[in-house]
Amino acid sequence: MVNWQTKWNERYDTDEFVYGMEPNQFLVEAEPSFTGKKILCVADGEGRNGVWLANKGYDVTSIDYAQSGIDKISRYADTQGVSLNLKCTDLFEHNLSKDYYDGIVIIYSHFDEKDSTILFKKYKISLRPSGLIIFECFSKNQIENKSGGPKNIDLLYNLDFIKSSFSDMEIIQCKENVIVLEEGPLHQGKADVIRLIAKKR
Repeated sequence: MVNWQTKWNERYDTDEFVYGMEPNQFLVEAEPSFTGKKILCVADGEGRNGVWLANKGYDVTSIDYAQSGIDKISRYADTQGVSLNLKCTDLFEHNLSKDYYDGIVIIYSHFDEKDSTILFKKYKISLRPSGLIIFECFSKNQIENKSGGPKNIDLLYNLDFIKSSFSDMEIIQCKENVIVLEEGPLHQGKADVIRLIAKKR
């Protein structure tokens, strides 16, 4: 059985930013839709998204399971002269405050459908009314590509599951796209992704 915490600690325990230092392109495009400043970045890895948002004046909380990732975010934030609220924690065990965040950013955080359903419910409860979820994930078609993502198809998503999971929100965008990734050495090339923007009613 894979020890995911060990895997991610080892992956981030390097001076190189394995997913790059630039923010995710979909986040850059969607960010103007935020109407408030409190943002949660889940599975924020090395901090490319959280630090970018903090640089834009958001009050950012970044969560990751890997302490090496959290340490890397802290160092990166220092070089940028910004501060984030950093938490090394298991998403399933961490308590998220109700109606607290104006936005939740979920970029390439992959779980099977059962676990995803649990986490999506937590995220929605933690959003304030009119708060946004910005979510980019690999679709099941990504299994044929070499540009990154889980090699277990059960950890990849299909569009119908994402649409049904967020059907209690106002879905502003939910599409499957073929893109070209240029995000550090581990995200390079053609990729099949699903992109979601959803607003809490």
